[in-house]
Amino acid sequence: MASKQEIKGRAQQIKGRVKEGVGRMTNNPRLEDEGRDDRVVGAAKETVGTVTRNVKEAARGVARGLRETDAATRRKR
Repeated sequence: MASKQEIKGRAQQIKGRVKEGVGRMTNNPRLEDEGRDDRVVGAAKETVGTVTRNVKEAARGVARGLRETDAATRRKR
């Protein structure tokens, strides 16, 4: 499931695409540039959110593995 940061990043990318398109249609280079900037920042936010989520999931997996190993070791004693 996507994190809030990933969703916000995707939304910012969409906003950037819209701004970029409107800037092209209205021949407004400043708006086009803003849109491009929004897309880049949105992509970065989404990437950070994805990495953060993956690290948290990996940490949970390691913790789960350690608990299972500990439980198995205790049974052998």
